[in-house]
Amino acid sequence: MSKNNKNKVSWKYNLLYGVVSISLTVGIGYLLIRAGNIDSPGVPDSAGRMYTLENIYDYLTEVDSAVPTKPTGAFANPSAGPGSTMHTLDDIFSSLTRIPATGQTTSYRTADDGDHETGATLRYTDNGDGTTTDNNTGLMWAQDGDEAGCNNGSTATWDNAIDYCLGLTFATYSDWRLPNVNELFLIVKHDASISAPYIDHTYFPNTQSYYYWSSTTDPDDTDDARNVKFGNGNVDYCSKDDDFYVRCVR
Repeated sequence: MSKNNKNKVSWKYNLLYGVVSISLTVGIGYLLIRAGNIDSPGVPDSAGRMYTLENIYDYLTEVDSAVPTKPTGAFANPSAGPGSTMHTLDDIFSSLTRIPATGQTTSYRTADDGDHETGATLRYTDNGDGTTTDNNTGLMWAQDGDEAGCNNGSTATWDNAIDYCLGLTFATYSDWRLPNVNELFLIVKHDASISAPYIDHTYFPNTQSYYYWSSTTDPDDTDDARNVKFGNGNVDYCSKDDDFYVRCVR
């Protein structure tokens, strides 16, 4: 190949390389703009009013004391609000769920539940409006076992229990539903130091030591549905025509 031809080929390769490089740079820049950024768009508005990544890490590793308390109604986003593809750290924090501990603190042998006490500490908030929030799952529960949100202390069939929660307006909320069996079981407190019903008596007063319906159908017999008996903390199943207690959740 002549020297001139070699120069022409080299020039073409250089041109192609330059075009590809520019295209990649523009493409990557566009993707970055579209993707946004996982971090907050600005610094926290003020101490304790927005979460940092370190706060979220502490929360997930159960260092509760390191998580700031956000005053109700006092939170404000930073002045540079998130773009359409972004979320604030508060959005992320409010979506986190931790598996709660059972509440059993007595150990009956080495390496049992009471020995390890695995899971996040049971933590609830009394909202002052007849509801209790589980701070590990974010679920809000009707609080009193004999008042609104719990079928007024009476029992109901499975279908009527579902309809009751769907039609309920309580504590200004109208998006109540019957909990699934896993959600209902998570508020059982497996602690022999308390008497039945096995639940936190402070945050769930007047709970009956009997069966409460879940919305979960028994997979082995679809004429039955799962329930939780707070008299012993067991999950069971019974005919959907039976009459049991109701506690709604949102």
